[in-house]
Amino acid sequence: MEKKINIDYLEMGKKLKKEARKSVKNAMKDIEKKAKQACPEVTGDLKKSIRSGVKVKKGDILGYCGAGNKEVYYSLIVESRQPYLSPQFDRVIGNTTKIEEEILDKAGVK
Repeated sequence: MEKKINIDYLEMGKKLKKEARKSVKNAMKDIEKKAKQACPEVTGDLKKSIRSGVKVKKGDILGYCGAGNKEVYYSLIVESRQPYLSPQFDRVIGNTTKIEEEILDKAGVK
């Protein structure tokens, strides 16, 4: 008597990629939200310039969050004197094990 097991690696990979992208996007949105709350506000332009997103490049999922634009050229100066973005990034990215576990759990790999 023979028993077989079938593991669909391609389907598992698709689920992992989808959940990883979603988790990275959620982490970046969390950083953006907390940075906007911590951001010093005079005119509101700096707070409005904070943005985040996710890109997929050569199979890598890249999350980003930043501040500033042509009009808000001073974002780095404010960050160096009164950090509002870096601490949020450190808080979330410092907990990558939790993010990885969440991805595996949602993809049904655990």
